[in-house]
Amino acid sequence: MEFPALPEKHLLCFMEALNPAAAKVLIALSGGADSMALFIAACTVLGPEKLCACWVNHGLRSEAELAKEEALVKTACKSYKAALMVETIQPGFLASEAPVYGGLEAAARHYRYLALEKARKSMACDLILTGHNANDWLE
Repeated sequence: MEFPALPEKHLLCFMEALNPAAAKVLIALSGGADSMALFIAACTVLGPEKLCACWVNHGLRSEAELAKEEALVKTACKSYKAALMVETIQPGFLASEAPVYGGLEAAARHYRYLALEKARKSMACDLILTGHNANDWLE
């Protein structure tokens, strides 16, 4: 599968400001357009040796949907030769935690960031990058 080349000038400026010689980054790779664009740009700018990815399975959608999304993420990482870690949240767990965090989305966000931090440490990354669009104002 071939993925489109995207402009990476904004990421390049960001990484130059961070001192890319020292930075190894973890991309939160959901399989959506935002994170895929960030992942492709980061692969282009940084190369696979400075890039890792993490896909978090929240267990909130059908097994078929999740399997398709996981396959997309694995294909992208294989294509760009980027290391991938898959973190799984047990089905039903987020629903049980939703009242504590003020809803299902808030619980999912909380545990997603815990999973990403676990992956960051495990893969010896310096920082986590997440891709969002203008409608993702909460994150």
